[in-house]
Amino acid sequence: MAVAGVIAFHFGFTGLPGGFTGVDIFFVISGYLITKHLLAEITETRRLNLWRFYARRARRLLPASLFVILATLVAGAFILSPEEQSLYSRGAMFASAYMINLWLIRWLFDYFAADAASNPFVHFWSLSVEEQFYLAWPALLALAAWLRPGKRGAILVIGIAGLVSFAVCAWLTTVSQPWAFYFSPLRVWEFAAGGLGQHGAATSLAKPPAARRAAGVARPGADRRRLSLLQRGSPLPRLPRPGAGGRHSAVAARRFSACAARAER
Repeated sequence: MAVAGVIAFHFGFTGLPGGFTGVDIFFVISGYLITKHLLAEITETRRLNLWRFYARRARRLLPASLFVILATLVAGAFILSPEEQSLYSRGAMFASAYMINLWLIRWLFDYFAADAASNPFVHFWSLSVEEQFYLAWPALLALAAWLRPGKRGAILVIGIAGLVSFAVCAWLTTVSQPWAFYFSPLRVWEFAAGGLGQHGAATSLAKPPAARRAAGVARPGADRRRLSLLQRGSPLPRLPRPGAGGRHSAVAARRFSACAARAER
């Protein structure tokens, strides 16, 4: 549903105007998987090999990203004006360094503007946020393990980081949406939701099989309704009631952890 929502949004499908929140769900899933692997290594070895983790991420992400950027620049040389080529070349430079989200903040770029789709590198903002998460999250968990060995210390740090990130993001949404939307520390709460979700998945293994099956049943109809209620540019998240992005993240964490617990049975 998350993938379908994002695709539908970018193709202008009016039935799912809130499809852009599928990216929020991707962030939750990334938080779940990365936190699970990192905590497993910490539990098993009492340490974390940061260089091995970073090298693995680079091998997985860089080749495809650089290929897309280079192919886009080559195509742009034939179809874009010199002024557009100059502008998008700068975008390509920031995209290749996984920093285009910061470039978009610098120009207060509106993701929901009518001409946003004309920027061939704007979609790299979410990849930049993820890569910055990959850089900081392992170091944070390693510090938590050093201060307080075991999973409890890490879970406490994840929870605190998530709460602080959500509160600041919700406040900034009403002050400066580009910062709330693109700035990676203000997306930490979604990765943290996934990280806490993996802890919930491990806990739910103790439940009866019937309860696990019930918790892991997906409800695509309800998810589609949530995506259809949101509009382009809806302020997310917001206080005192979190916006749909927050609700989708919470739902994603709960369902993904339930399905993962069932799969790991």
